[in-house]
Amino acid sequence: MKPWTYFSAAEKDAERDSNEGTHVWFNPAQTKIEIAGHEFTSAGGTLSLSLKFPDTRTKVFCASKACRENCKLTGPIFENRKAKHGAHLLVITDVKSFGAQLVAALTSSQEKKEIGRFGERRVIYFDQDSYDGPVGPFLKASQFAFEKEWRLVVLTANESDQPFTLEIGSIEGSSILMETKDFKNKVECRSDGSVNLDSNST
Repeated sequence: MKPWTYFSAAEKDAERDSNEGTHVWFNPAQTKIEIAGHEFTSAGGTLSLSLKFPDTRTKVFCASKACRENCKLTGPIFENRKAKHGAHLLVITDVKSFGAQLVAALTSSQEKKEIGRFGERRVIYFDQDSYDGPVGPFLKASQFAFEKEWRLVVLTANESDQPFTLEIGSIEGSSILMETKDFKNKVECRSDGSVNLDSNST
């Protein structure tokens, strides 16, 4: 799990969000900026303002959550831009089992006082031209909505710019590793929370 601010300077070939690590987003229409008696407005062009401060305790694991229970998606799940994130992908085929392993590992890390709070959820995407308010690791600008991102976030006990390793045990029986180019965008989510890859998907 990499530090939250790491992702603003991630792989050069990937679509990356330079606003990662932002804590507050200010809507230009609702914000007045005055410096040395001169007021800056968006009248002459684009004006944006955000607030960041050093944060080396928040660690993030990113993934894409393709579908929910009781649904079948046969259209494109990922845009071509998503493929730029890597040549390989890991499909979690038994989400409930994976989730149970995560919770057990996180609880153990809490008991060892390696981490404090933790949370997981889908990322919510906001309109960067109208939103005004707090951001945090679970909010991103709508231009990145194609990522369909899901995140696990932990607050480590100590400040460190190094990644945090969470040992969850083997997931070999509940996942499939493949090359991104071989993923044919056909995934069926079963009612028990497991995922079935179409026979033409690999």
